[in-house]
Amino acid sequence: MIRIKDVAKVIDGFAEQRQKVWSNGKPAVMLAIQKQSDANTVEVCREVIERLAVVNSQLPRGVTLGVFYDTSMFINQSMANLGRRQYRRWGSRSLSSCSSCATCAVP
Repeated sequence: MIRIKDVAKVIDGFAEQRQKVWSNGKPAVMLAIQKQSDANTVEVCREVIERLAVVNSQLPRGVTLGVFYDTSMFINQSMANLGRRQYRRWGSRSLSSCSSCATCAVP
């Protein structure tokens, strides 16, 4: 388990509130996770989402974590669209002859 204190400086104190976050009509807290520049966006998002289930199981009753914005959705959709476009371009020919990407098998 990675704790916030392992990757950030945590200070117990008060700061002037600059923004308010609401979820389902209730006050909430937003925690942004930023990947390293050399990390794979899709892999980082997948790992975070997988670990959310574990973290949520350890939280007090009534407290949950969820995904507000997942940048990998746009990447995955773009790759799927690329695969469909490539499929249409190749028609009934074997897609195994396409070496341009791994998504060509996406119907």
